Amino acid sequence: GGYLGTQGHSVGEWMAQGGTVTFTGKDVVTQQGAQVNLSGGTVDVQAGYIRQTWLKGPDGQLYELSKAPGDILYAGIYKGFEDTSVRWGRSDFYYNPLVAQQSRYEAGYTVGRDAGKLVVGTTNAVLEGQLISDVFQGDRQTQAPNINLDGYQQSQQAMAQRAQLIIGQYTPVYNKATGTLRYALTPTIDQVLIESSTQKIADGLDLATALPTERQGKLVLDSDQLNGYRLGAIKVGAKQQIDVNGALKVADGGDITLFGPVVSVNANLTAHGGSINAGNLLNQVDLNRSNVVGDVILPGIGRLDVAAGVKLDSSGRWNNLALDPSATDGVAYINGGKVSLRNSGDVNLAAGSLVETSSGATIGLDGKVR
Repeated sequence: GGYLGTQGHSVGEWMAQGGTVTFTGKDVVTQQGAQVNLSGGTVDVQAGYIRQTWLKGPDGQLYELSKAPGDILYAGIYKGFEDTSVRWGRSDFYYNPLVAQQSRYEAGYTVGRDAGKLVVGTTNAVLEGQLISDVFQGDRQTQAPNINLDGYQQSQQAMAQRAQLIIGQYTPVYNKATGTLRYALTPTIDQVLIESSTQKIADGLDLATALPTERQGKLVLDSDQLNGYRLGAIKVGAKQQIDVNGALKVADGGDITLFGPVVSVNANLTAHGGSINAGNLLNQVDLNRSNVVGDVILPGIGRLDVAAGVKLDSSGRWNNLALDPSATDGVAYINGGKVSLRNSGDVNLAAGSLVETSSGATIGLDGKVR
């Protein structure tokens, strides 16, 4: 690791990850036909030879260092056939590359990098433009990415994450102890409605004037449109209320976060192998407490309702490479994810609502449960 840390990196490698588009202020309107492209790029890893070191085991076998078992007491590093002279008190070594190859050839490959973020931190917003979140998945990218790690720090075998849509301010804070970035989601819009096939409300709006009174402090999102983007994360913060009336789905391993004083979930939420968070209590960076990571509670009455028949699904993906070796899309997310319902007030789960995972779910219920 230390040696790898001394290697240089080109600007193209660092900039392969998608960037961040942030809107702040009072109003933002994206009209039909407008595009916000957050797609991730690629990194081409060149072919070459990798040097190998071999360890001598007590059984006379040789073990390549990167694959050597950790429960064996080794006799040392293999330097070749050892000819020891007792008279002269010296040893000569004769290395045979046929016994232990000193290098192996590694073919080149291409790795896809994460898409970027669209942060809407305005007081009022109308979003009807298109959001592009394409990413490239290489043949070797078959592992789930590490949570809370920046794209630059992910393994070359981790799946590239699609773009994130964030409603509210999203403040990055660097943690010196871990060397990672954590974020604080702060609501800026009063009310967010997630509807199915909403009417195109941007038609006829005059960009030279303020939004109509009925649109002040309210954001309406089209769930069908969002589902078509296959986003890596949808994180919504609201000062007063969040209503989900249309089924919402993110890409495998993605995240759905609904952070508001009053949250009403009236339609299915799906994040296979990912996470679903809802309520007025969220574990994140606390900007009011010296940027420590902890539970942040929004002010307000505190109420979380999950309607009858609603399914919160973070189950893992079924996969069988024996049937189709090329079908590797679901390999990284065969494990179930997390469902967290956390609220300082009432948490109401109506009869018939269902939480489903394939490997167990984490459900935090901090208020009254009916």
